[in-house]
Amino acid sequence: EKYSIYNFSGPQAVPAYTLYWMEKIVKAGIKPKLIFFIVSPEGFDDSKGLMHSTFLRMGADDDFVIRYWKHIPSDDRQEYILDKLVAFRKLEVNYKLFLERVRKGQLKEYDIRYNTELPLLNISKGAQLAYMSFANDIKRLEEDTLRIKSIYLGSNFKQNETQYFFTEKVLEIAKENKIKVFLVWPRVYKTYRLEYDKLKLKESFGKRMETLASKYDMRFFDLNEVSDCDEFYDASHQSV
Repeated sequence: EKYSIYNFSGPQAVPAYTLYWMEKIVKAGIKPKLIFFIVSPEGFDDSKGLMHSTFLRMGADDDFVIRYWKHIPSDDRQEYILDKLVAFRKLEVNYKLFLERVRKGQLKEYDIRYNTELPLLNISKGAQLAYMSFANDIKRLEEDTLRIKSIYLGSNFKQNETQYFFTEKVLEIAKENKIKVFLVWPRVYKTYRLEYDKLKLKESFGKRMETLASKYDMRFFDLNEVSDCDEFYDASHQSV
């Protein structure tokens, strides 16, 4: 049997982003046979502002925002309103990169005709194959573990209800339209995985996902448990 596979992943994409596309796909009359819905506890902490950046900032349309306004965390609402008032702030200009290109005389890189990364993306019609390695760089993986731990799983880490709400909405729509969903918790590097253990995320996040999957006759896979692949590009991404 032949399958057509579509990748709707996005940078730091929270479950609200999945719901956004799920609604549009179903409304268009498209009924996928199977959806791999990637979930990770880092995205369920409202204090990190991941609802706004990058989803509200770059992806969500006004219709979605209006319909789910009351479910958007207050800090993210504030950022969204500021973006509406001052549109330029949505660009989040990388000034370090800009100055580096000025210094090297590479300003033409901002023109897609001369950007050296574009041919790579065009080879596979936009697919990004950057997450690839042939052997684990242990020093880099250990350093990256410390970096992302400090960003996402620090002392103020907390799971809020916001993204659980959006996760359940995705499963509701899927069941109504007879679409199978596999909830997947990605495997992370072993040292970073220890942080999951310290926070007992298997008992909280993992159990919650199992319960949701069961409620809607879907399946949940914790790749930290069911997979033994240990090749990583960085601490939170396996090598493709």
